[in-house]
Amino acid sequence: MWSRLVDIFHNYTGVGFAFILYLAAVCYLFVRERNKNLRFITIYMPAVILLIYFNPVVASLIFRVVESEIYFRMLWLIPVSVTVAYTVAKLWKELKGRVRAVAVSVCLVLVILSGRLVYTHSLYSVSTNVYHVPHEVCDICDAIMVEGREVMAAFPSDSLLYVRQYTARVCMPYGRNGLQYGSSLLNAINSYEKDFSVIASKATEKGCHFCIIKKDSLYLNDPSDYGFSVFYETPEHIVYRNEAVELIIPGDI
Repeated sequence: MWSRLVDIFHNYTGVGFAFILYLAAVCYLFVRERNKNLRFITIYMPAVILLIYFNPVVASLIFRVVESEIYFRMLWLIPVSVTVAYTVAKLWKELKGRVRAVAVSVCLVLVILSGRLVYTHSLYSVSTNVYHVPHEVCDICDAIMVEGREVMAAFPSDSLLYVRQYTARVCMPYGRNGLQYGSSLLNAINSYEKDFSVIASKATEKGCHFCIIKKDSLYLNDPSDYGFSVFYETPEHIVYRNEAVELIIPGDI
């Protein structure tokens, strides 16, 4: 359990540089801050949150209720950005002359270097509509949605984050955690060589009504042999209907 908590915390801190800045800010405030309310918010409260987070008993109880992959959200309660920003402002107030300008400038440079431009991420793409979602995702969701109920669909990873942004009526058997921790169905969907014996088995196990496959894939076997039929096509994807999972239309009951 302890190693699991450490791994989750490590994933939360990323490369760690930003969190190092935060720890430096906390140390400075521990020495210099005299306001009791601000000390509570910036020093004592985060310490209590970390003690609760690293408590194996608390973690085991929470893991029984929610997925362990979202346990890190408890760490969102730590005011990292606010603390760093307040510390820099405090430095500006307490220091004088050239020392103040140099110290604050160094802090700002360190803050900039601790981050990464979001537009360089592989999942970023230029918006083509008011939803800020790739148009093919909109078309696929519109095609598979059923009035009065939700449907389950397995999308490749490059569409994963956009589906829930566009509609809540199309559910997926994996979320962002699938990208981070892996998923056997997601791996099969993403693979260039599509093995439909694996895709069909995992999709049926997860209750997927549809599977979205890229057209430039290499098929190792025939989808129809595993109960998959072509439901819809876009320029880059084929939407297969998984006949093994019944799709009940509310109006037809």
